[in-house]
Amino acid sequence: MSLKRYFLRRALFASPLVFIIITINYILVNLAPGDPVLYIAGTEYVSPEYLQRLRQEYGLDKPVWERYLVYIYKVIQLDLGY
Repeated sequence: MSLKRYFLRRALFASPLVFIIITINYILVNLAPGDPVLYIAGTEYVSPEYLQRLRQEYGLDKPVWERYLVYIYKVIQLDLGY
């Protein structure tokens, strides 16, 4: 078996595993308690309008499935955030 064929075969077998790991990571982050917008905004009083604007900015106002698709799209582009 050639080296090229070996690496192609290993990559094809690894792809589902990487997809499963990405999905588990997404689920665990979304199951974490607390509101990430409140964490970003800080402990001082903030207006509800500001919180809503932060949710829109970070895409947290969208449904979970839509955020998951955006997450997968960004991971494929190697945009892993900061």
